[in-house]
Amino acid sequence: MDPRTSAQDVMRCDLCETAVVQMHCDTCLVNLCMACVGIHISNDETKNHKVVKFQARKSTLLYPTCRTHDKERCEMFCKNCDIPVCISCLGSNQHLGHELIKVLQVVGEKKDKIVKESNEFKDTIYPTFQEIAFDVQNKMSQLKKDYGDLSTAITKHGEDWHREIDKLLKKLKAEVDETKNTQLQTLQKQLDEINKKIKF
Repeated sequence: MDPRTSAQDVMRCDLCETAVVQMHCDTCLVNLCMACVGIHISNDETKNHKVVKFQARKSTLLYPTCRTHDKERCEMFCKNCDIPVCISCLGSNQHLGHELIKVLQVVGEKKDKIVKESNEFKDTIYPTFQEIAFDVQNKMSQLKKDYGDLSTAITKHGEDWHREIDKLLKKLKAEVDETKNTQLQTLQKQLDEINKKIKF
């Protein structure tokens, strides 16, 4: 099956890989078509196959496999060792005197804890973080406004200073022009007098 188009395709049987999935083995976690159910069960008769409709998959609790005894499922949980245990483990003296509870009880407790933490998150943590995020957004907006006002004030001061500098430069240029003209007139008078004396 092309991985680029597989998301658009219907699910196929894990055995024949052609027919559409209709059933599911909760024991082996295998998707099956109706024709392959019998083949799947007969391939490994040592297992207690729990075949359900595909829509009801994972409805059967799949007990964990024992770490010590292959192919045995653990229906109990040793609280002292913090591990699931099978019947063979219980028959040995390894967990003698330990506090044992059903795996279903452990699953229920963990599920309750998840629900409690999820509710705490929804009721307390999430709203708190929303409030903090809202506060940060307000601070960012205020910061942008404040710096915008500061930038506008700096621009206005710059324009005021430019006007003052332009006035000062205009005044200095006028004074320079006036001094230049005065000195030129004085020199022109001297030149005129010299030229008169030269003519006589």
